[in-house]
Amino acid sequence: MVLIRSAVMLKEEVKQVRGLMMDFVRDIPKEEIDSLEKEHEMPLDRIGMLGDRGMMGLSVPLEYGGAGFCTTELLTVGEPLAEAWSSLYLIWLVQNSIAVLPVLLFGNNEQKEFWLPRFANGELGCFCLTEPSCGSDVASLKISAKETEDDFILNGTKRFITNAINGKMATVFARTGAKGSGSKGISAFILDLSTPGIILGSAEKKIALHASPICDVIFNECHIPKGALVGEKNNGFKIAMSTLNAGRLGVAMQAVGLAEEALRRAKDYGDERMVAGGEKKVNDTEQARRKYAWMRTEIDAVRALIFEAARLKDEGQPFVQKASEAKLKAARVALEVTREAVGIFGGNGFIADYDIFRLHAEAFGVWIYEGTQEIQEMIISKAEFGEL
Repeated sequence: MVLIRSAVMLKEEVKQVRGLMMDFVRDIPKEEIDSLEKEHEMPLDRIGMLGDRGMMGLSVPLEYGGAGFCTTELLTVGEPLAEAWSSLYLIWLVQNSIAVLPVLLFGNNEQKEFWLPRFANGELGCFCLTEPSCGSDVASLKISAKETEDDFILNGTKRFITNAINGKMATVFARTGAKGSGSKGISAFILDLSTPGIILGSAEKKIALHASPICDVIFNECHIPKGALVGEKNNGFKIAMSTLNAGRLGVAMQAVGLAEEALRRAKDYGDERMVAGGEKKVNDTEQARRKYAWMRTEIDAVRALIFEAARLKDEGQPFVQKASEAKLKAARVALEVTREAVGIFGGNGFIADYDIFRLHAEAFGVWIYEGTQEIQEMIISKAEFGEL
């Protein structure tokens, strides 16, 4: 059981690292964010800076070169980045959660000694689960891993993979069981993305989060050693679910970051925009004040829910239901708060130069990945009826 650090450690060390993150994001010019989002380019220089500061391996244990942060600490440090630049936060989050967790939680000693230092050093990793014909229905994945006397041979395509472009390593989930074996026939593998037989597709044209590209990862007669198998054969479904359960708290915090930034921009704009024939600022109207009160309450409430789920996880207690509640609620809050923020801008909310609608578009991404609304509702309802 991994216990959360003492209050003193949380107060001093994590506060210091959070301060470093705040300094880091404060130094990123808005023009740089706008340019890279417009050009659909990854912020490789900023990723390198995060790596130099040890921020890309915060969840890696100390003995492998990381910081050994628990979930609560990771979310505390990541929140300023979530507010400042959602695309960069997503890259950072994938690295510190779903990319590293399969090896961290289920890898053997040899795998940990080889792969975890690479994560800690800032080499980008990715999590290859979704396929063209299955997303939420993980048990239906089709990519095959045929076992031979010497190795496994991967064939198939993974879809919508974050950090694959410019990535170095990947956890890949493939079918090793017989056809029709469902969730009981899936295995997990850790491999280098430079392995022959791996082809990266072109970056998808998304509506938002442009600086965090996604692409297909195609496996064509890709031979990987038997030592690439993570955990037991045909136990990959459990590995995938355990990873996603933990990772969705970080996505919930991304939603909080979007909502916080939207509220801040709305208040700033509302302090300048005049209404009532130029006699009153938007921020001085009762309607706007009520909106701000609602937005603040929703953001603070879901943040508390996120940290409650993180506390349960760090203390080794059941947390899956609370994590799904946090992800479901946070995604809704992000969509609603960013929508209301666009409304504060009036007609200018629909003008690209004001860049407020981008936050609303990014909130739709948070709504979908790491488990849709329907998936979270299913998990929560199962827990309510003791079926989880």
